[in-house]
Amino acid sequence: MYKVIEKTRTQTGRLIVERPKSMEASVKAKKENHEIGSQLIVFQVENIICTNCAAKLERNIQAIPGVTKATLNIRTGRLIVEGLGDLETFEAVRDQGRNDNYILSLIELKLF
Repeated sequence: MYKVIEKTRTQTGRLIVERPKSMEASVKAKKENHEIGSQLIVFQVENIICTNCAAKLERNIQAIPGVTKATLNIRTGRLIVEGLGDLETFEAVRDQGRNDNYILSLIELKLF
């Protein structure tokens, strides 16, 4: 039997969400499917307005050794880079942004 950790009711009193504790842990583990020693870096990219330019920047960053995935949201200007957890990868990503004439500002860095 599961322990319920969350119950949410609407204004009419109908139950919306009921999640058991073990289900919550498995959902969190699936969302954060990262290896130990990896990193997730979030940058703010300034002055990017073209989807082709965004795709080119993503390809250039994914070509960097140690980077496994790079995703750029052109609407928000946020670049999410996943890869190895070392300083050389971080510096190479910032240098590639400079080479492509963009300013990359660090927003978040997560080490796993």
